[in-house]
Amino acid sequence: MEILQKADAIRRKRQETLGLADAILSAAFIKMFGDPGENSREFNITPLGEIADVRSGVTKGRKFGSKGTVEVPYLRVANVQDGYLNLSEIKTIEVLPDDIEKYRLKDGDVLMTEEGDPDKLGRGCIWRSEVKGCIHQNHVFRVRPDRSRLAPEYLAALLRTQYAKEYFLRCAKRTSNLASVNSTQVKAFPIPEPPLTLQQMFVSAVGQWEQIHRRLTDGLAESKRLFQGIIQQAFTGELTAAWEAAHADEISAEQAQRERLPQLVLLDFVRERQRRRPSEPVLITSLMKYAFLLQKEGTTGQTFYYFVPYKYGPFARELYQDLEALAAEGFISVTESDEERTEIALDPSKETTVQEVIAQLPESLRADVMRILEPYGSLSHNQLLATVYAKYPAFATMSRLRRQRSS
Repeated sequence: MEILQKADAIRRKRQETLGLADAILSAAFIKMFGDPGENSREFNITPLGEIADVRSGVTKGRKFGSKGTVEVPYLRVANVQDGYLNLSEIKTIEVLPDDIEKYRLKDGDVLMTEEGDPDKLGRGCIWRSEVKGCIHQNHVFRVRPDRSRLAPEYLAALLRTQYAKEYFLRCAKRTSNLASVNSTQVKAFPIPEPPLTLQQMFVSAVGQWEQIHRRLTDGLAESKRLFQGIIQQAFTGELTAAWEAAHADEISAEQAQRERLPQLVLLDFVRERQRRRPSEPVLITSLMKYAFLLQKEGTTGQTFYYFVPYKYGPFARELYQDLEALAAEGFISVTESDEERTEIALDPSKETTVQEVIAQLPESLRADVMRILEPYGSLSHNQLLATVYAKYPAFATMSRLRRQRSS
């Protein structure tokens, strides 16, 4: 059925985008620190156990006899994924009261798995106090970095590199299809130790990435629920060809409205930006930054484009397609004044029509456009780029301007 195919396409697209977000963080790590396996920047190499406290967790199935116990939530291997936590199911365990403080997780702890599939061995992520009073199982290592030397975000990203995976595979003990490492091997993991100031720059980038990752993860979960719901309707007979045909106009209108929203947002940005700085053209690079800031700092949480680091910061190729559509309708003109400068302007003869079209935007999105232009719309082109680079350094790693200034 067509509606099922569309729902599946949305689900797959969001899954691909989530993978792209992971690739962006990995690229930012390599850009800042280089390949840890080569250590071309000659950072000091320090065993993890010298700059972090590594501990195993509570053992299941202990016998307590008449001793009083308490029941608390705990993390299992299944909860610790490669770069994120899966908290969809949190189990509880009986422990002695003294065990709570001994095994309690603290914000910023890095969690690593002791055993699992060989390709997932040593996977890790950061604990952000998501579950109050939570402890961890003995098959999950808790690594508490000395923050005066090692940032948790840097360590977690390092654990996701090929360098870390190869280390743990080399020293792992294998049984059938599983592999395991012990605390001695974890403590011996050689850490390239960059200056803390450089690590803190990466921490800022990770914070921005986590916001994006949460939004994408929520969007993917919503798409999966939608897809599963439609499948269930199809199998129970609720979603029939007759039903789809009867609602074809509604489905088509809903899809058209979703596809139209990003174009209307761009149109509103161009119009409002021209009002604020009528003597200056709206450059496509500036418009790209406004759309990026809308997704980062707006209140609706909608994702229209998938930005990647490029030569002038955040870049989304799909935005060009929406500008072409608006130009084809005659709302805007797109003029390339030279190879590096593209100007966008509203057609003055279409002012009334533009107002009517923009009126189709939901009030929440219109408010977000104003919210972004209030602090950023008065900035010059160069000031806008400098501000975005400073606030979102993960998207400035490929910046041509930044390289020119540093050379």
